[in-house]
Amino acid sequence: VGRKLVSKLIAVVAAYSVLISSNIYAAQPTAEQMRLFQTLTPEQQQKAIAMYGNSAGGNKQVSNRQLQEQNEKNIDQYKASGIAHRDAEASKEIEESISEATEAIPETGENKEEVEFEKIKQFGYDLFAGTPTTFAPAANIPVPYSYIVGPDDNVIIQLYGKQNETHDLIVSREGYLNFPGIGPVLVAGMSFAQMQEMLKDKIDKQLIGVKASITLGVLRSIRIFVLGEVERPGSYTVSSLSTMTNALFVSGGVKGIGSLRNIQLKRAGKIVTEMDLYDLLLNGDTSADVMLKPGDVIFVPPVGKTVGITGEVRRPAIYEIKNEKTIKQLLDMAGGLLPTAYASMASIQRVNSKDQRVYKDVDLKKEAAKEKLLDGDVLKVYSVLDKVEGVVLLQGHVRREIGVSWSQGMRLTDIIPSVDALLPNVDLSYLLVEREVASNKSIEVISVNLEKVFQNTKSSENIKLNSGDKITAFKVAGDRAGAIADLVEKLKQQATQLSPAKVISIEGNVKSPGEYPLHKRMTLEDAIFAGSNILPRTDLDYVLIKRVDQRTGEISVLQTNLSLNGNASNFMLEPEDTIYIFDKVSDRQKLLSPLMAEISGNVEKSTTAQLVNVEGQVRFPGNYPYIEGMTADDLVKAAGGYLQSVYLQDAEITRFQVLSGVKRQVGNIKLNLAE
Repeated sequence: VGRKLVSKLIAVVAAYSVLISSNIYAAQPTAEQMRLFQTLTPEQQQKAIAMYGNSAGGNKQVSNRQLQEQNEKNIDQYKASGIAHRDAEASKEIEESISEATEAIPETGENKEEVEFEKIKQFGYDLFAGTPTTFAPAANIPVPYSYIVGPDDNVIIQLYGKQNETHDLIVSREGYLNFPGIGPVLVAGMSFAQMQEMLKDKIDKQLIGVKASITLGVLRSIRIFVLGEVERPGSYTVSSLSTMTNALFVSGGVKGIGSLRNIQLKRAGKIVTEMDLYDLLLNGDTSADVMLKPGDVIFVPPVGKTVGITGEVRRPAIYEIKNEKTIKQLLDMAGGLLPTAYASMASIQRVNSKDQRVYKDVDLKKEAAKEKLLDGDVLKVYSVLDKVEGVVLLQGHVRREIGVSWSQGMRLTDIIPSVDALLPNVDLSYLLVEREVASNKSIEVISVNLEKVFQNTKSSENIKLNSGDKITAFKVAGDRAGAIADLVEKLKQQATQLSPAKVISIEGNVKSPGEYPLHKRMTLEDAIFAGSNILPRTDLDYVLIKRVDQRTGEISVLQTNLSLNGNASNFMLEPEDTIYIFDKVSDRQKLLSPLMAEISGNVEKSTTAQLVNVEGQVRFPGNYPYIEGMTADDLVKAAGGYLQSVYLQDAEITRFQVLSGVKRQVGNIKLNLAE
C-alpha cells in the first residue's frame, strides 16, 4: 500500500514540474510534498517524470537539471508578470490527486523509537530540560591549582613585609605580566600553582624582605565550539573555568538523536578525550568532565545502539549501550528489579536478521548474565500475579479491611467473630463470599445471613472458607449494586450458551435496585435481602418475574406475591431473572415499559402479544403482561386494585380472536365482579 501511495504522490509532483515547464502555471506543491519528492533517488525521480510525461503527452525525457533550470526560469517569469495563467481543468485534477494521496499516506512525523519502545522515555535527556538560554560563568568559585593561566587573566599580587603594596595585573596578549620593580614575567601556559611558585621565587630573590600573596581575580573568557546533535550548535564564549558539561548546557543540551555516551572533545583537530554522561548520571563520576581551552570543539555524534527495558524495574527507559553486552548489565543500568518483579520469565522483543519482529522468553534468574543484547531490543519484565495465595480477604462495611492467613477448617466466624467487627448500620441479612472454583477457575458466589450465623455458630450458615475467598459486607441501602458491579461483570463474562450468566436483577420499590449475583438455591426472599429489603407502601400482592428461556430466547412472565404464607421464601430464581417490585401509590407503566416493549417484540407469526389491558375504575389503568391462567381478579391486582367509585356489578371484557389466520373477531363478555 505504501509503495502505491508514494508512487502516486511522485507522479503528482512530477506532473507539477512538467506543467510548469510547459508554461501551465498550476498551484505549487506544498513543502512537505516537495520534501517527499526530493528524498527519492535521481533515478526514481527521472522514472516518475518519464512515466507521467509519456501518459500525459508523450514528451521526451528531460534531465533533472534541465527540468530544475526550466522550472526556475518559468517561476521567475511568473513572479515578474504578476499574472497567473492557469489551466483550470488540469490544475483541479492535480490538486484533487494530491489531496487524495496525502490524506491516504500515514503521518511521517511519527517517532520511530516511540513506536518501537512503546511509551518509555530515553534515559538521561531530562538532564537538559529547562536549561537557561544564557550561560553565567561561575566567577566566585575557588580556582583550581591546575588552572592554565592565559592572556586577559587578572592576577592580584599583595606584597607585605618591607613593602606593603597590592598590584592588580593583567596577563598581556603575549602572555607576560608587567610586574613593577621586577619587569615582564612570562606566565602564559603555566598552571596557577606553577605561576605562584615562580613569582614567589622571583620576589624572594629580587625584593629582599618582601613576601607575597598571589591570587587570581577576574578570569578571561574563551571561545569554544559546540557541534553535532545539540539543540543550538555554534560558537560560544564561556568562562575559562568551563567544562564540557557547562558547554553542553550553553548549547541547550543534547538532542534525542544525539549520543550521551561518546561526547568528544577535539583540540587542534584531534580527539583529546571522550566523555560518557552515563558515568555522571549513574555513578556521579565527573572525572571525564575536563576543563576547556580556547578553540576547543565539543562534538556530539548520533546516538549509538539502543535497547529498551520496561515493566517491573526501578528505572524503565531507553538506554544507549556502549560496552554493555548482556541483560544483566542492562538491569544494572535500570537500577535492578522491583520486589514485585517475576524474575522467572521476561520477554525480549527484537527484530531478527529477516526483518521480522519476534519475541523470546528469558529466565532472568538463570540467563540474565548469558543472554546477549541486540540493537533495538526491548526487555519486558512482568510482575508477580495480583492474586494472594493462602489468604482470606475481608472488605466492605467493616471496621478494618484485612487479609487473614487461611488455615484448614477455617469458618466465617473466625474472620467475623461478632458484630463488633462490622461498622454501624451493617446489613446482617446479606453477606457475599466470592470464591474461585478450582476445577475451571470460574467465579461462584455464596450468600450468607449473618443473623443466623451469630444465633447459632454451629449452623450450616457458618460456612467453611477456602483459600482466596473474598468476603464483602454491605451497609443498609446505599449504592450496593455499584459496589459489586465488577463481580457482576465477571459473572457475565464467564457465561456461555449452555451456562447463562448467574446474575439476577431486582427493580422497583426496593432500597438498592440493580444487578446481583445469583447463588445456589437463591429465592425471591434472598433477592429482596440483596436489594436491601423493600421500601414502605410496597404492593405485597403483585410481584412479577421476567424469565428468558436460554435455549429459545422466549420471554415469559411469572406472577407471585410477598404475603405471609411463605411464597417469597419458596420461589426459586433462575439465571438472568428480573424481579419487579411495585409500590401502591405510583403509576406502574414507567417501570413496566421496558418489559412491555420486550413482550411486544417477542411475537411470532400468527400470534398476538402476550398483553392484557385494564381501563376504568382502577388505580393504574393500562397494559400488563399476560400470565398463563390469569383471572380478572389477577389483572385488577396488577392495576393496583379498585377505586372507591367502582361499580362492581357491571364490567365487560372485550376479547379479540384471530380466525383461520385471516380475520379478527371481537367479542364482549359481561361480568359481575361482586360475584
